[in-house]
Amino acid sequence: MFLSKRCQYAIRAMRFMASSDPNAVHQVRDIASAEGIPQPFLGSILHQLVKARLLRSFRGPVGGFQLIKSPEQIFIAEIVEAIDGLEELEACALLKEAQPQEVLCSLSARWREICRQVLDFYRTTNLAELVGEERGNLSPLIGGTCKALLHQAKEAHKDGT
Repeated sequence: MFLSKRCQYAIRAMRFMASSDPNAVHQVRDIASAEGIPQPFLGSILHQLVKARLLRSFRGPVGGFQLIKSPEQIFIAEIVEAIDGLEELEACALLKEAQPQEVLCSLSARWREICRQVLDFYRTTNLAELVGEERGNLSPLIGGTCKALLHQAKEAHKDGT
């Protein structure tokens, strides 16, 4: 349910592009340097985002990557879908009580609600909202939400509900 390092890097790179100049063409080395992301790893991540039609790429010595849409039109869910996929989170959020008991053992009503909240957060939070946040491992907005939801999940698992 939580974001892979690859997905965290994708969000950080997209936030960097949105915050510095959303219309500029950004070179991989500049993004990698600013965000502390290994450059070869970041290059492959950005190409995934091009395939997902979130970025466009330009070849050549002054080439790089550019946001296709404005930061207000790019939602975290789109980035997560492109890198990690949302299938597991969506399946968790939609799980009904009629499912086999072995599936429900760790997915209580509270757990499903947490999945719904995370999914809703991803679907309603755009890059423009992240731009104003402080730089960090992700942003305090995402990091704080995930920490709170992780705490709720641990409590739900302890209670066995």
